[in-house]
Amino acid sequence: MPYRSKLLLAFTALALVSCALVFLVLNHFAGQSNFRQIQATVLSIAVSAANEVDGNIHEKINGPKAQDSPPYQTIESQLRSIRDANRAAGIDVAFIYTVRPVSPGAADWIYVVDAEESGDDKSAFGDPFVFEAENPEDLINDLEKPASSDKAFTHDEYGSWLSANAPIRNTAGISVALLGVDLNADDVRNAARRLRNQGLLALAIALVVAGALATVASSWASRPLSRISKALAAIGQGNLDTRLPATNEDEFGQVEKAVNTMAASLRQQTALQGSLTRYLSRNVTDNLAATSQQPDKILPAGEPQPSAERHITVLFCDLHGFEKLNTVLDPDQIAAVLQTFFSKMITEVFDHGGTVDRSFDSGFMATFGALRDDPNQERHALRAALAMARAGETMSETLASTGAIELGVRIGIHTGNATVADLDAAKRISATAAGPVVDLTARILAESRQRQIDILVSKPAADAVWNDFTFQPAGELTTDQEPIPLFQVPTKTARPHRP
Repeated sequence: MPYRSKLLLAFTALALVSCALVFLVLNHFAGQSNFRQIQATVLSIAVSAANEVDGNIHEKINGPKAQDSPPYQTIESQLRSIRDANRAAGIDVAFIYTVRPVSPGAADWIYVVDAEESGDDKSAFGDPFVFEAENPEDLINDLEKPASSDKAFTHDEYGSWLSANAPIRNTAGISVALLGVDLNADDVRNAARRLRNQGLLALAIALVVAGALATVASSWASRPLSRISKALAAIGQGNLDTRLPATNEDEFGQVEKAVNTMAASLRQQTALQGSLTRYLSRNVTDNLAATSQQPDKILPAGEPQPSAERHITVLFCDLHGFEKLNTVLDPDQIAAVLQTFFSKMITEVFDHGGTVDRSFDSGFMATFGALRDDPNQERHALRAALAMARAGETMSETLASTGAIELGVRIGIHTGNATVADLDAAKRISATAAGPVVDLTARILAESRQRQIDILVSKPAADAVWNDFTFQPAGELTTDQEPIPLFQVPTKTARPHRP
């Protein structure tokens, strides 16, 4: 699945979960708020209605024929007016009535006045009244209890209700009855359902908007990654001139800078390898031409084993200052500098009878005596090294005069027996060397880097040409066998010096 699609799904899921949580929380608190509001409303109706009823008149309602008495009809008319006024205001008061104990302090209660018109829903005077409530606190049947409303819906065979009661007092302040108001719970639930439906509609709208925003956000967030992916694909196909803007300072910007650095580095290495490859072909040609008149000097073509042990001299050359080129030159300039520099270095190797064996990041390995016997191979290697050092100094001075970084060479030389293997056994056109002599030469090069010595030579190589060059002691190289003395070859003088 594309990263953009994953982001879109993640953003959409996040929006869905967030909106659902918000809806559930709001619906919960809205339901509670709606219940408390209705609870307060029914209590307010009960209290205001109880204050309007004259307690002195209510006390006169007694006996079986009370419904035909003027006091009953007066209060009944008041309760109906209160009921109808609240219904007109949008509050569906189901029932409004008064109740009292059968006798003072009695546990049994009866209806006194019911505002309902004649019919099955009307409770007559003297009909039993039973307090019903889900909450035990709502069951306090006491004339002197303060006005209160149910804390939860009450359920009976007639439905679900939310009720409130308030005392009716006479002029002496004595409670003579309780006025009750019932609201149908279905009406309350319908109001809550309407509120919930509105919340669901808002949730749907929020999800649509969130989906659109998630689409835009996922496209925006994945754009840098898509750009990086296309750039890497182009680099993988060989387009090393590919560059990214890298204008952002975030993590994507850092990755874009890293990609640019990688592309520049690959281009430099490609330029270096191109130079080496171009000159390697010439080296092989020269060696074939030199040995064409002396076929006995070429490795025998009929050998069962395409390799042999030969005495060779190995030269490792490394360009120092290479890693700083990026700070002062653009990629095209770097490629031109590397091509010119290594052209000079490799040309000196070839001019002194050597061959380029392999290359690495900022240098190469050359061998003398690998393709053909060369009794003066150590001398040729030292002369090539001195010529390379002088060429490097000249070019470094030229670069320094233009404001670029100074470059130079570090060279390690060692001689000994090595296994020389043919790269093309049938045509015998090239060879590569391997063995301890190569490994030790690489270590000598590392010592020259660490000590900042231009040319560092092992004692076996120096012994072969001791009277031809100037050597200065430069410590020893520790090995598994005996330590190997090392010598520095000054590049400014050729006068022999014996330590």
